[in-house]
Amino acid sequence: MIIDLIAKRIAYYFLKEKMINGEECEIFAYGITLILPYYLECLIIIIISITFDSVRSSIVYIITFTMIRDYVGGYHAKNRIKCAILYIFNYLLIIFVSKLIVYSVYLNVLFFASNILLLIIKPVRLTSKKFYYMSIYENRFNLLLIIFIEMIFNHYLISINSFYLSSILILSNFCVLFYLIIQIFINIKR
Repeated sequence: MIIDLIAKRIAYYFLKEKMINGEECEIFAYGITLILPYYLECLIIIIISITFDSVRSSIVYIITFTMIRDYVGGYHAKNRIKCAILYIFNYLLIIFVSKLIVYSVYLNVLFFASNILLLIIKPVRLTSKKFYYMSIYENRFNLLLIIFIEMIFNHYLISINSFYLSSILILSNFCVLFYLIIQIFINIKR
């Protein structure tokens, strides 16, 4: 795949410049193959957001969706391309729905309920996730901290009458819960 090729070339460049040694080259290339697709997805979202003059909304989406998703897990596509398509489609869907929603207290109820469900259901442990080395309690504490920060941020958005950005934050959280539930059903079927 092209990302593997780019990662190997970057690693080789770092090796040639003596920034890493030969033993680290393969590990470095592997790390780049993990990080590069995420940055490309974010870049695509930012380009889309610049096109539609919604940069702030893309930043809220990227930060909130990614922060909580890293600790919760949930459905994962079978390959990087499907994952990227799903990530970008999810962004477009949230932006579209957020523009249609008239803000109400029910959105905050949805936000609160989805956060409670995330804390109850979580963690779904995945050996491939970076938090696997953490205990269930450390992971749950980090998730609780992230949810608390998101709740404060949401309160701030509401206080400055930025209901559109608040809707994006709330729907991003809800989508993470949705992906988690999908993964649970997939696990049950296995």
